Amino acid sequence: MQKTGFIRVILVPMIGVLLFSGCASAGPDRPAEEVVKEGISNLSGMTAYTYDVALKGDVTDASATNVKFDFKLNGQLDALDEKATKLVMRVDGSASNSASVGGSGSAELRMNGDDIYFNVADLKVDGEGNELPAEMTDLFGKWWQYSLPAGLLKSYGISFTPASEDEKTKMKENLDKIIVFAKPEYVGTDDVMGEESYHYKVTVDKKGLVDFSRKSAEDQGQTVSDEEVAQNLEQLNNVDIAAEIWVGSKSKVINKFKGSLTMKGTSPGEGKGIMSADVTLGDFGKALSIEVPDGAAEFPMEALAGAMMGGSMTSPTDEEMMMMMMDDGSGIVDSQ
Repeated sequence: MQKTGFIRVILVPMIGVLLFSGCASAGPDRPAEEVVKEGISNLSGMTAYTYDVALKGDVTDASATNVKFDFKLNGQLDALDEKATKLVMRVDGSASNSASVGGSGSAELRMNGDDIYFNVADLKVDGEGNELPAEMTDLFGKWWQYSLPAGLLKSYGISFTPASEDEKTKMKENLDKIIVFAKPEYVGTDDVMGEESYHYKVTVDKKGLVDFSRKSAEDQGQTVSDEEVAQNLEQLNNVDIAAEIWVGSKSKVINKFKGSLTMKGTSPGEGKGIMSADVTLGDFGKALSIEVPDGAAEFPMEALAGAMMGGSMTSPTDEEMMMMMMDDGSGIVDSQ
């Protein structure tokens, strides 16, 4: 399997399992392990919710390049109809790199099935001589509309479809066999997006995390080598992980996660620093109505492509353009 695929599976239990993964009262009167496992299992089936995310980082790599970022995302997701997913996402943040430039900006995206509406309200690049071309800045502060080519998101492995009953059963079985969150400790009760929720401190079992990720990948028909497992476990052993979770007393879903990852940088070639995530979810199962912005114009994809490619005479296709926009900077876009 491609390495990027396995990395994503590693992130599923850490963010998907942490983030997006009866009759008795789910509270401290039950064993904490049961409450947490139930919260994870129920989270995997959520198809609609409101979310609020804060991501921060201050990391220095082996070459002494320092990277800082601070982003906030919030909005709503409604995948109740898997053929017409609705999404609202607002982004505001900044990033800097001591070896090059930094910048800041804010934007909003609304998706209604294959129709996307977006508005880059502001985008600034720091440093003299790094001004953005007018072809790009002229597009800011306006609502644009773009229709995705049929099947494009699926071709890149992007799906909002919730876990099937079979997938949820396998996840529950894996959680019963493999410890991911060891010794959860009850802290108290807090309000999370209007829901009374039980707060736990948890210890992330690194080997359990890797084992769970491997089993989840294999359940999806992928192959993970022993070498990949060893490499990922070695990487995790070089970091400290702190985490807290909240489970809704009524929804019985993990509705909040706070975690930090500290890279020790104790060996040559290792980075050091800290990254943190604060994720809050609520309004589970609530349908979303997308408001179409007044006066949204069809996005001039070719004009932006020309600006991004430095005035090249040959404009990329829609799929090529989407690939560039979805690239994480590594040059690799996982199409599984």
